[in-house]
Amino acid sequence: MDLHVTLASSSPHASPTREIVVDPEVLGTGSALAGRLEAAGYSGPFTVDGRRLDTLVPHTGALVDGAIIVAGPLGRAPDPPRLPHLVFVVCAGPDAGQVIPLTRGGYTIGRAGSDIVIGDPSVSRRHAVLTVAADSILLEDLGSANGTFVDDEQISDAGITVSAGLRFGASRCRIELMDDAGWVPGPVQDILKPLAVGQDLPRRPSRALVLTALLPLVLGVVLALTTGMWFFLAFSALSAGTALVPLLEYRRRSRSFAGAVRTAAERDRKRRARAVPEPGQTALDALRALHRPPGPPARSPSPAADPMLLRLGTADQPARLATGPTGASFVPPILAGLPLHLPCPARTEAPGGRHAITGEDEAVQGLARAVLLQVAHPESGGAPIICWGSVPDLPQAARFLPNVRLTRDPVVLASLLQEQGIRLVLQFTDDLPDLPALIGLSIVRFAARGAAPEAAPPGGHVTIGSGAARASIGGCEYEVVPDGVSAQAFERTARALARAAADGAGPAVVGRAGVRSARSTVPRSASVWDGQLAPDGLTGTARRRWATADAGRPVAHVGESASGPVLIDLAGDGPHLLVAGTTGSGKSEFLRTLVLGLALDQPPRQLALLLIDYKGGAALGPLAALPHCVGSLTDLSAESTARALTSLRAELGRRERLCADHVSSDLDELRRVSPSSCPPRLVVVIDEFRMLSDDVPSAGADLLKLAALGRSLGVHLVLATQRVQGAVPPDLRANLTSAVLLRVQTAMESQELLGSGAAADLPVGAPGRAFLRRGAEPPVAFQVASCSNTPGADLSSGWQDLGTYLGGGAGEGAAERGASGSGREPPSDRGSTRPGSAAPPPGRERSLLGRAAAALAEAAAGMAAERAAPPVLPPLPTSVGPAACAALLPADPSRGAASAAGALLGVADFPDRQAQRLLQWRPADHSHLALVGLAGSGGTEALGTAVASLLDADQDLHLYLLDGDGSLSGSALLPQVGAHVRSHETRRAARVLERLAALRVDVQEDAPRIVLAITGWGRWSSQFRSGRCARAEEDLLTVVRDGRRIGVAVLVAGDRDLTASRFFALLPNRVYLPLGAHAETTLTWPTMPALDAVAGRGLAQGRITGGWGDGACQLALGPSPSGTVAARPPACRSRCIRFRVPWSSRHSSAAVAGKRTDGTTSCWASPAMTCIPTSSPCARVRRTWCWGMHPPDARTPWRCSQRPRRSADRAASRWHRSRAAEPHGSGGGSLTPAPLPVGRSIASWWSTTRTPCRPTCTRCCRGLSPAAPRPSSPRHPGPH
Repeated sequence: MDLHVTLASSSPHASPTREIVVDPEVLGTGSALAGRLEAAGYSGPFTVDGRRLDTLVPHTGALVDGAIIVAGPLGRAPDPPRLPHLVFVVCAGPDAGQVIPLTRGGYTIGRAGSDIVIGDPSVSRRHAVLTVAADSILLEDLGSANGTFVDDEQISDAGITVSAGLRFGASRCRIELMDDAGWVPGPVQDILKPLAVGQDLPRRPSRALVLTALLPLVLGVVLALTTGMWFFLAFSALSAGTALVPLLEYRRRSRSFAGAVRTAAERDRKRRARAVPEPGQTALDALRALHRPPGPPARSPSPAADPMLLRLGTADQPARLATGPTGASFVPPILAGLPLHLPCPARTEAPGGRHAITGEDEAVQGLARAVLLQVAHPESGGAPIICWGSVPDLPQAARFLPNVRLTRDPVVLASLLQEQGIRLVLQFTDDLPDLPALIGLSIVRFAARGAAPEAAPPGGHVTIGSGAARASIGGCEYEVVPDGVSAQAFERTARALARAAADGAGPAVVGRAGVRSARSTVPRSASVWDGQLAPDGLTGTARRRWATADAGRPVAHVGESASGPVLIDLAGDGPHLLVAGTTGSGKSEFLRTLVLGLALDQPPRQLALLLIDYKGGAALGPLAALPHCVGSLTDLSAESTARALTSLRAELGRRERLCADHVSSDLDELRRVSPSSCPPRLVVVIDEFRMLSDDVPSAGADLLKLAALGRSLGVHLVLATQRVQGAVPPDLRANLTSAVLLRVQTAMESQELLGSGAAADLPVGAPGRAFLRRGAEPPVAFQVASCSNTPGADLSSGWQDLGTYLGGGAGEGAAERGASGSGREPPSDRGSTRPGSAAPPPGRERSLLGRAAAALAEAAAGMAAERAAPPVLPPLPTSVGPAACAALLPADPSRGAASAAGALLGVADFPDRQAQRLLQWRPADHSHLALVGLAGSGGTEALGTAVASLLDADQDLHLYLLDGDGSLSGSALLPQVGAHVRSHETRRAARVLERLAALRVDVQEDAPRIVLAITGWGRWSSQFRSGRCARAEEDLLTVVRDGRRIGVAVLVAGDRDLTASRFFALLPNRVYLPLGAHAETTLTWPTMPALDAVAGRGLAQGRITGGWGDGACQLALGPSPSGTVAARPPACRSRCIRFRVPWSSRHSSAAVAGKRTDGTTSCWASPAMTCIPTSSPCARVRRTWCWGMHPPDARTPWRCSQRPRRSADRAASRWHRSRAAEPHGSGGGSLTPAPLPVGRSIASWWSTTRTPCRPTCTRCCRGLSPAAPRPSSPRHPGPH
């Protein structure tokens, strides 16, 4: 329990007076406090009431609340005060609470310049004279403006006694003896009930009765006058007298009833006057209790049993009386000068109301001090009271009162409301958080006229003006003379009450214990680490804890509250937790503490952690090294988020199947039935949950399923967000049993989770201050324990200014203002360390958590337990290499050695199966493959990688390349490439397709496999349709349709033209690459999952995925083949063939019938010749040259007919070199000469005969002799 004292200097020129708060838990003795004060710059010795501070103990003797610690040497010790026998008490009025000792002599009473000064505007400057004699007391009026009254009778001079009531202006006073009994309260419930008069209200006789009494009399007069017989008049008078009897009875009963009413009204006046102590009565009783010997309390506090009455002043009010059932028309009398009470309901009745007191600042503050003295009376029961506001606005001396607490900290406020049974909150500033409508909690707002609320509160409202006050309570209006207490009288009485409570003289001691100290309620800082738990020593500690861990109760220590450590049990308090807090509130620190606490409590075989951090790992990244962590996802995109949710759904399905297989209803039963099959509890921590909902609209439904089924299957969600409103759907919130709320931006967000706006008013400079709410329980205020830094040797100096203590930060400002006013600066409290004032050094947090994670990993390394399979695999990489694929299993395993050869495509992701597989393309098993995507999406690069992978994997492969974009030029000279056709060779490409379409369908098992690779299909299709090669598309359709039967597999890459082609529907395998594609491009595509904008990222379909179904994939985008492949049997080449025919054959119709002979015919066309005049110097050689190709249906090979001379060899070499040096596409035709090795004569090159590509080839080398010799290099010319 904190100690509230005043620190003053003995010299007026020294440091200014400071109001400080001492923590006895840190400074347990007076000597320790003296040492800290000396360290702060104050000079000793330090004394309290003339006694040395180092000999005292807090909360005992002189060192109690309200004590004044004097710094510096004192002169002669002051004499102890003597208790007077007779005192003058200002009981009520604008300047109540004064207690003036009286001795024999005369005392002037007035507003100023008098012996007894009463600060009442209605009191004259010299109002009266009070003379105290040996055996009498005389009061004389001095001609005052408003007169002097004794027992409500104005006098000029009169003798008075101690029982007389005095009134000077608006101030009510009395003469009291100190040894008389003090105020004794009565039952509050009886005071609020009407007092029974004891008689029924007399019923007034009706007018008809009067008429019936007078009518016979009138008739008798008439008869007497007309007949002259006066005896008729006698009979008429007799009947009238009989009728007047009820009237006489009514008058008698009325007089009796009026007397009973006067008696009851006087009783009501007395009981209402004694119901609540006057401010002067409280001040007098405080002095009496201070000098009274300790004894048993006269009245036990019962704050919840009775309503609380707040005295506001005096007003003329109707008596609270009740008559019988016939008293509906009864009007009670008006009682002058009766105390006006503001009722506050009991804790067992109904919710309290809100009231406001506005007006002049000094008058409002005086009434607030009067109310505080009333509720702090030693015999009032000590109901706990809270004063909310800043240091300049609060009555600072109220902190000395035993049952009053001052605060501006929402956490302290919430804690006191929950734990201490607060009945009343006095609000002095407008920043009070929204409080829940608790039973019996009343709020009274004290506001100056400029700060008055715009609308009147639903409860009572008092407006204090310069001349009078007006109150509205319970629908009734009153003219009030408000009470007021000066600051000096209030401080003097508060210190006396604190001293009396410390001495145990009354029930105030109980009231004192009823409200705990604000800073001892919620510590300003907390840490996970202490002397018994250090980051580097967790190995042994963790093993001991894990050995006795209860798998059914994962518990984490997350902070400190008023009652001690705050623990979160995910199984008991959960199963799910919502964490909310704005930037800088300490939300990330809480998540780290929670994760580390769970890891310390449970071994890895019983607990698994999945960390999803949208801050790029800044919050939870250091904890990814924990042995419990089965996945850490950072910088999540829409793709990563969607696949994570899909994987979690798959994890739920896996756990459901495990429970079904072992006939278990939940995870706990599965652990008992089959411990080896039971998966660990999975805690999914999602930081910045709001971003997840924004990126993936379906995230709410997925998390709702996880929350609904998580309890029984051992899956717990920890959702953290900066904003609460709109971030969590109502259905999901229904499954979030517990919530931790740190500082938020608006009161509405706090109201949504806490039922009050307390979290919106948490101080910005106090990160980690939070509220924990479990189900329908009241919120618990606590301080988050930090795991990112270790506590120092001394976190607090043990004392602080009042402003710092309140949480509003005004204490330093007040001290500075006081220093500036005195011309000196106050000593600085050296050594005081405030939490959050200094940030930890850069890298310290990470290294500290890293050391803790490493220690836990070391502790887990010695335990024989398999690591839990990650429920969410890492996201697909942005690039795929051989190393990344080596550890993956293929999506579609090969079915035999014959089909084992395949091309590497990339990695396929199947989050619904919680697996990633190697994506391969085996032409023999999978058939055709299409890579659909725009330029730059990675399709062309992936095709090049697949081609290079095929060439490395299959030595007998024959590859034909239709290179529409030039990306396959690096593979043109490889020995397995039979044809490399560039984009400008349209007719040659058509001839390649025509030849492949003409292959036989009876392919043999040992026949070489053929792959047709096509890039840039859009360009090829445009050129085919615009030229004379329109049949090429039909040929390609034939190849695709009959590909499996003729042994040809097509690998094609293209964009929208590819999906619109006729053969696209026949391609069984497809990979869609959406990078850069617009909506109109993807209209014909299947529904695409969320994919990152990465080259090579796409959706794979077809046989290449095996039995896993469609899945996202990342294609391998390796470098283009370099052409340096090991020597292997070359494929049948399709290139320009050179052969020599006799000159006379140019006239042969079989050779050149109807064909051009200018040398511009492309390859695989009919024979073409170049006719050169015989007069040319090189005529003998040039006559023998002809470029062309044997037609596919030829049955006999072309053969050279003669050998040219050596001069022709030199000429051919020069021509070949010049043609090779020409730019691509130059010259008159599209003929490309075959490479001529250096040093080889053209004669020998020409003499090469055409032989089969393989001894057993019966497909592409039909009609050739298998026995013909095979040249070693270069490849023979032929019709390939």
